[in-house]
Order: sequence, then C-alpha cells, then structure tokens
Amino acid sequence: MAGSEKMGFDHSSAGLYRGSTVIVTPHAKNARADIAVIAAFWEALGARVVETAADEHDAIVARTSHLPHLLACALVDVVRERNCEDVQSFIGNGFRDVTRISMGSADMWADILRTNTGHVRAALAAYAAKLDEIARLLDRVETAPDDLRRFFNAVKNYREKIN
Repeated sequence: MAGSEKMGFDHSSAGLYRGSTVIVTPHAKNARADIAVIAAFWEALGARVVETAADEHDAIVARTSHLPHLLACALVDVVRERNCEDVQSFIGNGFRDVTRISMGSADMWADILRTNTGHVRAALAAYAAKLDEIARLLDRVETAPDDLRRFFNAVKNYREKIN
C-alpha cells in the first residue's frame, strides 16, 4: 500500500516501500516456503508484510483505497459542475487534502475498479447509506445537536487510532 497520485520514472522513489505495507494473498497452490521467500523480499525493501485471503483483501481495499479515490473524484466533479469562474479563491487545504488522489492515472484506476467491481459497489452502497444517515442527523440538528456531535466524536476517536 504505497505510492502517490504521480506516475512514471520521474516520480520514482528508492524508498517507496520503506515503512509501507505489502499484502500477500496466497492461494492453495502456494507452498509456505514460497510465501516466506516473497515476504522476505518485501521486508528487505523495508515493507511490513501482512497475509490475508484475496477476497478479504479486495473487500478491505474497496473501502480504504478504491472508495476514497471515487469519493475524491466525485467531490471534484461536484465542484466542476458548479461552474464557478473563480473557484480557486474558494478552495482551502481541506479540499486539496481530500481530492489530491483524484489526480491519479485514469487508465490505472479504471483497471483497478474493473477488477474489483463487486466489492467497490458494496463500499459505495455502504457510503451512500452513511450519507443518508448524516442527512438525517442534519434534519435533526436543531432539535438534537448532540447526535451530530456524537457522530463526529465517534469518527474522530476511530480515526485517531489508525495511522
């Protein structure tokens, strides 16, 4: 789980995998010794190796990688469709931070999403349900402002626990 929105040799980094996670997804035909060789290779590059089933990997990265990319793209598109002539004057660090990943390669992301469509659709459905929940919190914000605060605190507390 390494890289950035930039591609190509000019953006290469010798330490790309140092401190990052490499997820190994063995199948029944892999010998334990072969998996150990692969893990040692990645660890020699400075990565932390995690082993999981392929379907579990696909389900998790649909929510932690693929969904964020789609959300960033959707956010940029919502702003683009607003067609504000001087949008730059209204953009702060929050927008820049959230949407940086939308600048990734269209070809690469189309391929990634094509290979994980089912899990990505499930992640989008979960996100749509969460947006509906937030909309209901906003509907009640005048009468139950603590509900919105509890939501923000729960999210903040969880986010602080992950790097």
